[in-house]
Amino acid sequence: MGIFFGGFVWWQKGREESFDEELLMDIYLSSLVSSLFLGRVWYVVINWSFFTGSVYRMLFLTKFPGLSFEGVLVGGLLGLVVFSLKKSFDIWKVLELSVYSLLIIEALAFVGSFLSGSNLGSKTSLFFGVPFPGVSGRRYPVQLIYVVCFWGLYKLLKFFEKEYRGFSWYSSLKGEARPGFLIASYLIGIGLIHAVLGFISESSNLKFSLTLVFVGVLILFLRSGINLKRENKKSLDKIKNPLQIKEIRRVSKKRKKKGFDFK
Repeated sequence: MGIFFGGFVWWQKGREESFDEELLMDIYLSSLVSSLFLGRVWYVVINWSFFTGSVYRMLFLTKFPGLSFEGVLVGGLLGLVVFSLKKSFDIWKVLELSVYSLLIIEALAFVGSFLSGSNLGSKTSLFFGVPFPGVSGRRYPVQLIYVVCFWGLYKLLKFFEKEYRGFSWYSSLKGEARPGFLIASYLIGIGLIHAVLGFISESSNLKFSLTLVFVGVLILFLRSGINLKRENKKSLDKIKNPLQIKEIRRVSKKRKKKGFDFK
């Protein structure tokens, strides 16, 4: 269900951005394959003692299920980058398109985890603890908490999509706002969600969660107007005529106040 609804949103957002629909769906399906492949490989590696080198156990997902969240996410993002380059698409625009689909897939995956009794929370004696068949004690319904958090992040990214081009710190002196804000916010958001909820989960990877936050902050800095403003300042410093510098700055401020979205 996550793949289906995530694909629909991917297609819908791609149409709004005037991407070639057929090529866009090729990227989506190819990225899904790379995501599932790396997710399975990652899971096998971290649970090597269970698989004991058995190719049969590694290949039969239905009989020996298991995917690694870290592998699925990294595989999906790498797939988007590689196949976007192959189709000559703007990588940052494609990554921005993907954030809503990724959140839908993750949210429905955790609904599935709740129904199947996997990705369990820690034991709790609180009244909202949930008993699962074949599991001792009541557990935090952490899977449903993940779903709520992903929904909140989805709504936040929708807000950012409309507003981030007007953020003065993100735009350059010319009023330009390069794509990349949404994917950076997505990485920071899911990194924080997994880091916090990891404390009430049976299994967590705090290092990976904090790495996502770090990568998100790094992208935010590199794609923001901070570096562009520095470059523009150096360019202005090379101009010897002070009246020319004053005129350039005046035009830049005027554009910024009007809030135009220059591309």
